Amino acid sequence: MPVPVEVIGWLNEDENTAAQDGILIYKIWERLRQQNMDEVKTAEVMRSLAPLEFLAHGKKPEIWGSIFSPRREADLVNGVDEYPNLAELNDTHIDDWMELATTLKRPYLRARFADAVWELSENIANRRKQYRFGLLAAEMYLEAAAEAKERAFYECLQATVRSIQLAFQLRSEDLSTRGFELIMEFADTAEPSHIGRWFAPFDRLINQRGLTDLQRERIINGLEKRFWDTIDREDLHHEKMAGQALALYYQAHKEYDKAKRITLAYGEAIVKLTTNQRVMLAVHHLSEVMNDYQRMGLREDADRVRLILEERGKGAAAEMHEHTVEIKLELGDIEASIAEKLDHSDPFFALYRLAISCAPHPEETIERFKAASEGLIFHQLMPVSIIGDGGLPVVNIGTYDNDPEGRHVMEYTREMQLHASFFMFGIEQWKKKFDRADFHEVSGLFDCLLIPEVRRPLFEEGFAAYAAGDYVKAIHVLIPQVENSLRELLKLLDLPTTKNDDEGGFELKNMNHVLHDEVVQATLDERLWRFLKVLYTDKRGFNLRNIVMHGIAEPKDFNQANAALVLQSVMLLTMVRENGVFMDRSGAEPEAEAEIPQDDQEHA
Repeated sequence: MPVPVEVIGWLNEDENTAAQDGILIYKIWERLRQQNMDEVKTAEVMRSLAPLEFLAHGKKPEIWGSIFSPRREADLVNGVDEYPNLAELNDTHIDDWMELATTLKRPYLRARFADAVWELSENIANRRKQYRFGLLAAEMYLEAAAEAKERAFYECLQATVRSIQLAFQLRSEDLSTRGFELIMEFADTAEPSHIGRWFAPFDRLINQRGLTDLQRERIINGLEKRFWDTIDREDLHHEKMAGQALALYYQAHKEYDKAKRITLAYGEAIVKLTTNQRVMLAVHHLSEVMNDYQRMGLREDADRVRLILEERGKGAAAEMHEHTVEIKLELGDIEASIAEKLDHSDPFFALYRLAISCAPHPEETIERFKAASEGLIFHQLMPVSIIGDGGLPVVNIGTYDNDPEGRHVMEYTREMQLHASFFMFGIEQWKKKFDRADFHEVSGLFDCLLIPEVRRPLFEEGFAAYAAGDYVKAIHVLIPQVENSLRELLKLLDLPTTKNDDEGGFELKNMNHVLHDEVVQATLDERLWRFLKVLYTDKRGFNLRNIVMHGIAEPKDFNQANAALVLQSVMLLTMVRENGVFMDRSGAEPEAEAEIPQDDQEHA
């Protein structure tokens, strides 16, 4: 149906700028509701105004094959349709858009409806491309840009860029030139502090097909002039943004000397500016400079910056603050829970039940993390750097949206730290229950496919060291044995235990290689795999194997809690047995069975 006259009047009101599409469409819907228009007619009017609700700028072209996409995507699992729904639009709506594009007063709205005709008439009504409306959209976008020039820079920029895109598609040299000159005028007259204005031609146009060589050269020369101005002004943020963009552009176009010259210019300027900065901030900027030097093949300069980094990093500890979080635990509940896990007549099974109960569930950890974080946006917005003892970042963890796995590892690490205290307490309760301290001599503990007979004494030595309070020895002895056990796992899975080194020789795979093997990950229970990876090889977790074996661990790292986690990992690995280990629910003696019994039995 044609758009009602009063609606056209509302569209022509002065308040409807590009930045207010959502507000405008809501006001029209509210006015129709106040006039008691029935829902069917209201929905039809809103479909005729659908271009005002489309998302634009081609961020999701795979949805409609257009610069336009729905404001809400379809979710078939939850039965949610896309909105606006392209399937509900038809030939009549195209006619309405044509009418609105030629009769409305506001240039931006005329451009939007004309653009919708140009972009979607083939998809919706199987019509041939409406070139007249493509040209009209390009013209109106330019008028809208001129109207918004002094009032709203972003609105002006968006309209100008879209006009240029359309002009290139329609091969209108006049329109593309007018649009190009408008955006270059913005850049040339911008104040030095307004980086969004003078950076716009490069940011929005440099990769547009249709630019002439002279136009590209003008954009690059303009940006380089601004870049050298940022160096003179010692504006760290601006010189880094402009410098990195220019260097990458020159590198992509194989102008390597220019790329290196620009990189060194902003890199050395940043090194100078970081001299008086706080350590953590300086380390952040210097790390980026070093990485950029490496990417550009400036190895000697990268090593020089690395030395500066290492020296500055020594002062990081003085800037760091310790935060303590108090967790209230019901000791009685903990004691009862541990007593329940130890309630078995066999010391071996009691130990295993304790070990497995103190290993966090990955799925439950994630759910608790999500629940605790609901309504909080810090972890969603702020990346995290884990700082090593040298004051330099060991690993960077992104925001939750960009790096959910990193956030989950951090949370799983915290849970392992908490559960380690439960495990240590449980060990003491086990000693009391069975009136013995020699858990390294428990019958059956090391009768495991992953522990060769020749290595059993080493495992026993490690466990005995823990029992004697020698945590340094326990950790140093047991970690290499766990690594060997994981290679035994490769043998069981018919996977190679060696890899080629850089010289073409052969070397044994280390723990990191094993735990990142896809077959190993698929074979091990998720709970065990996650425990081993976070404890031993994940930089976002304890990373205990790597910091111990490479001599990075400090004396404070050889503590009881870390030693207990190593013991726990061994106990979990010893459950890899030929036929599995099962236990009667009634608490009877353990059995080894070729098949899993029915309902009266469960895993230990």
